[in-house]
Amino acid sequence: MKISRLAYDLSLKLTGLENKKILVALSGGLDSCVLLELLFEIRTRIQFEIAVAHIHHGDENCSESQRQYREKALAFARSRAALKNCEFYFEKSRKINTEPDSENQKSNFKGATKNLASEASLRNVRKSLLEKIRKEHGFELIAFAHHAQDLFETRLIRLLRGTGPNGMQAMKSKLRTHIRPILKLWPKEIAHYATHYKIEYLVDPSNQDLSYLRNWIRKKWLVDLEDKRPGSVLAFSRSIGLLSQNKLSASYETQGLQMNEAVIDRQNFKALSLAERQQFIADYLGRFAQANYSSNMVHEICKRLDTSRKHLTFNVAGLEWTTNAKQIQTRVLI
Repeated sequence: MKISRLAYDLSLKLTGLENKKILVALSGGLDSCVLLELLFEIRTRIQFEIAVAHIHHGDENCSESQRQYREKALAFARSRAALKNCEFYFEKSRKINTEPDSENQKSNFKGATKNLASEASLRNVRKSLLEKIRKEHGFELIAFAHHAQDLFETRLIRLLRGTGPNGMQAMKSKLRTHIRPILKLWPKEIAHYATHYKIEYLVDPSNQDLSYLRNWIRKKWLVDLEDKRPGSVLAFSRSIGLLSQNKLSASYETQGLQMNEAVIDRQNFKALSLAERQQFIADYLGRFAQANYSSNMVHEICKRLDTSRKHLTFNVAGLEWTTNAKQIQTRVLI
């Protein structure tokens, strides 16, 4: 069966998917609908199982128009799964805490006044509920539709909050049970594919709300930058990508602390200097928790971990931290 050039190129880069059970996170938007279509194309070359999962964020703390959109998105995702003749799963979240943990989490940008905590809370809830579905139904991987501009914007946000070089690495094409097959595609490529193959999708009205920092960056700042200097967005993204590959200082990595899973060796952590501990926790939060952590959170976590007690449990930055004599473990809170 003949497949599109884009699907063929992606199939050459996607390795290790043979005979896997893959859960596709489908919001109903352009990116996730294109991802679903591409994976079905790729499946003609690489055999794997596909199912669809959708997270409904509930009816609380949202406008009537947003409530209606969420219901519409759920029905749409269900219909796409039926059209593709694949299993459909969904979870409906309950009340979500979108209040900032401190004033430091609020955006200082004019026109971007909503705190980043709400965005991070929704993102963490989605990941947690998708992981719940994955485990309960025996799926090995969750496919997310993040693309190149998502990655660029995440890096920009982390730079604005004062991240270290490791924090700029942000999303990865594959990390444990998460895969992002279209992470290197730009929105224009995705939109062209959708237009050519007449793919249906929904447009979330909240994406136009410039009070969210990411929307402001995407709809206002980057548009103005590109108008002022054509080609600068791609060049800027490339420059940040190169910087993220050059770890200017990662002394904690030479002491046995690797940033690859949500478990920290406690003895190696205690061997670090205070500055190294703070940098490690900042990078850790950026990779495994929320993109909007504050310096107060970093200091609070380091303070609580600086104890001789063998067993300790506390909640900071949307994570539950649990220690024993050998390890520090974290779990995302819903």
